[in-house]
Amino acid sequence: MQSKTPSTRSLTALPILGMMILSASASSSLWAESSANLAVQNSIPDQSQTLSSDPALASLQSIGQAFTRVAKDLKPSVVTVETAYQPPSSLPGESLQPTIALGNGSGLIYDPEGHIITNHHVIRDGNELHVVLNDGRRLAAEKIGEDPKTDLAVLRILTPPADLLPARFGNSDSLQVGNWVIAIGNPLGFSQTVTHGIVSAMGRSGLREDIVGAYENFIQTDASINQGNSGGPLSNLNGQVIGINSMIASQSGGSQGLGFSIPSNMVRRIVDQLIEKGTVTRGFLGVMVSNLSPEMAKEFNYKGRNGVVVDQISPGSPADLAGVKVGDILTQLEGRPIEDFADLRNRVSQNAPGAPIRLGTFRSGTSLNVVATLTHLKDPLSAQSQTGLIVRELLPGEKKAFKLNSGLIVDDVEAGSPAAKEGLQPGLLILSVDREKVNKVSDFHRLVTKSLAPADDQAVLLYLKDGESGFFRVLLCGEELTP
Repeated sequence: MQSKTPSTRSLTALPILGMMILSASASSSLWAESSANLAVQNSIPDQSQTLSSDPALASLQSIGQAFTRVAKDLKPSVVTVETAYQPPSSLPGESLQPTIALGNGSGLIYDPEGHIITNHHVIRDGNELHVVLNDGRRLAAEKIGEDPKTDLAVLRILTPPADLLPARFGNSDSLQVGNWVIAIGNPLGFSQTVTHGIVSAMGRSGLREDIVGAYENFIQTDASINQGNSGGPLSNLNGQVIGINSMIASQSGGSQGLGFSIPSNMVRRIVDQLIEKGTVTRGFLGVMVSNLSPEMAKEFNYKGRNGVVVDQISPGSPADLAGVKVGDILTQLEGRPIEDFADLRNRVSQNAPGAPIRLGTFRSGTSLNVVATLTHLKDPLSAQSQTGLIVRELLPGEKKAFKLNSGLIVDDVEAGSPAAKEGLQPGLLILSVDREKVNKVSDFHRLVTKSLAPADDQAVLLYLKDGESGFFRVLLCGEELTP
């Protein structure tokens, strides 16, 4: 971690620090927020909770009662997600190695069928998953689907009890900067921890540098969230979930008032697809755009402030067929202003292939409206799909046991793949790709992609280790997989 600049961290286990102290001098704004905007109207009929005759104190008591009400209503829907890894045996008949605990995160009950929302990074490396309910019951779970590009995943409790209480969801598009929010989760193993703060900013992006093509539209909050809060809810004062906590920016590794949550509207679209079919499909428009600067707007004689400039159009794409031209300024999507490139990309991707979308454009001084029918966004071939290797990073104990400082381990091999044809098996160690060392999964994907970039050279050179023996293998990746 850099010591001088904040870093963004996924939230799977850090110290819990921080609390907000409310000042009585802010009574008028606090009262308006709690009574008008968030409809906190009824006092708790406990004598100890009777509102003071002092208006300033009463406003604080009213907000405190709202926090208590949300915690009481939402905590039964919040779970702890336990992730462990069972290493595979590399030899037939070999006994299984001990299970390795990877850590705990948070999750949220989505429906009575036992579907649990959490973050992709919480369960990414695990193959043994358990969900711990609010009352302490520990239940086995399985992966249903994952979407690394939004850092979302769905689990399912194998035998869901009949008394599961799904969370209620709110409309994240209605959030405003300054709204009160509450975070609940499992920071550093302190389960069912409740913290509060406000919405500090909306639409944050460019934070997940580890994921190419990530979809980001984060809610920023100063509610104290730490590692272990990942997958837990961010709620409004009506007890409705308006975000799933995912990241922090920190110089210390703990909460510094910079937490980031995935908006609930994005969460529900992704989760519903993962439950239905296990994968996510996204709409494709077929344009490359640049953010609109004031200088560029002046050159195009455009008086507006929002929009993106079309730099390139894919031939035969939905944008091309709709009549979009290079040099157009895209100003609106479905009647709402387009803020920037990230906003356009996120909103297009949330539409299903085949959906028509209305685009507002500005061309040569004239405002136009066009309708484009989206097609399916196809992800580029991944290193996994090209080689057939599913790899993961070595755990600290494995590095010590293997006496290695770097390398990856093969978790699985897809049938009929180039790796399978070369006889590669789970448990092998990968030390280099094309003679360059690998230490992270991202290294493997980057080097395989680089190696296969030339169309006339679809081969990857791997250096592997099995026990004490090292050897090279060449994977020929230009052929289709065979069953």
